[in-house]
Amino acid sequence: MKRISLCLFMICAFTALYAQNLTVKSVNLRPQDARAASKPRNDANGKKCAIIRVGVVGVNDLQFPDAVGDVEHTLSEYVVYVPEGQKVLHYNKAGKKLGVINFDDYGLEINSLASYDVIFESDNHLRSAIFTVQPKDARLVFDGKNVSVNENGIAMINMPVGDYSYQVTAEGYEKQDGTVSLKEDEISTVTNITLQEVLYPVTIHVMPEDATVFIDNIPYSKENRQDLKLSGGKHSIRVTAKNYEDDERIIEVKNTALPPFYFALKENKQEVIKHKEERTRTRTSVRGAAYYTLSGELYDKMKYNGFDYGGKIGLHFLQPFAGILAFKLGVEGGIMHLNKDVKFDLNKNLNDSTSSSGLVEVPVQFGVGLPFGMYNRHYFSILAGGYYRWAWVRTNEIIGYDSEKNEDKFAHEPVHDYGLRVSAMVDFSFIGVGAEYSRSLNNRGQYFGVKIAYKMRFGNTAKY
Repeated sequence: MKRISLCLFMICAFTALYAQNLTVKSVNLRPQDARAASKPRNDANGKKCAIIRVGVVGVNDLQFPDAVGDVEHTLSEYVVYVPEGQKVLHYNKAGKKLGVINFDDYGLEINSLASYDVIFESDNHLRSAIFTVQPKDARLVFDGKNVSVNENGIAMINMPVGDYSYQVTAEGYEKQDGTVSLKEDEISTVTNITLQEVLYPVTIHVMPEDATVFIDNIPYSKENRQDLKLSGGKHSIRVTAKNYEDDERIIEVKNTALPPFYFALKENKQEVIKHKEERTRTRTSVRGAAYYTLSGELYDKMKYNGFDYGGKIGLHFLQPFAGILAFKLGVEGGIMHLNKDVKFDLNKNLNDSTSSSGLVEVPVQFGVGLPFGMYNRHYFSILAGGYYRWAWVRTNEIIGYDSEKNEDKFAHEPVHDYGLRVSAMVDFSFIGVGAEYSRSLNNRGQYFGVKIAYKMRFGNTAKY
């Protein structure tokens, strides 16, 4: 019996809802509505349509046979595109004709790109209370009842005319209470609510006192930290001051009393350069460095179609100055292997057999150097300058006999050379690789070389 009664109740309710009448409350021009122009739609003749905005509360699935294209239904409004000069607007529900509006009865002419209002009144005389809330997951209580909020933070409640209370809450935010008045002459009332985060007092002590505190990358000076309040949750704190090392940590703010946070910076007397609003330092200095080098060279002899080759070890000192400028001084020693078909010195009667020569070299160069990479740990330099080379070369003059080796002893002659040199090197923290080109000014050819270096810092370092 209870089931039969329930079914009868539902049927009656459905019949009452379906059979409810709609009366036209008002039809007006909307002169400030630009939607028809901003989102135009053409009719069958290619002309721009007009828009009819139909407002009705609590009645869904209305149909408009005169519409051009799809009808949009949002909350308690239908957006209907109609052709220019349209005289009537039919409205149906579930295929059943409910009524028709004749625009001539309201003295209106439907013009292209214009917008119009049609307001319906249903038998139940409901009005819409529309809420938009932030954050979107906030909870809404309306007239003592929980109301669902969609994923966009929007809720719509249909109620009779009257005054109603509401409350909006969300975790970590201040709640907001208020009242909404649903009025006879307004089909819907929109209420926008943005909750304020709950803020908790936080005390931060820093040394030195004039240090800057970055909270979630926002700088706070000594003055605006006096009444500091933060929202609940985790926050990044970074404290920085000139000539001090940064201190950075994560703190968690809760809805309980927090003890003060203390930041005591360690003094750093090394140079600090500002980068925009932050300060950064490198881990490895490139200023004042000594390079122990191992290099190989190929000597191209002018006037002779042949090559000599050799290797050197050396010590170079690199000193940046005045920004990106750099100065390098070095000394190198090694062995050069002479091609048997090439004479090293045009003015000497040197041995024409394969032999080796010892050499000592002093390069002096100026140029530019640039740090690069994370924390500027690496360094690129390109330098130009000159060199002086002294070699000890065997001649054809026999000065004795080596009985152990069973061969003649030959005299040696010093050979001097000087010229121009260009070199480039990239060092990666402590290891460097480079190349150089030299051109003799003493008619001794041109040299090509590659270098591998191990870097040692010296003197007062400075960080970039």
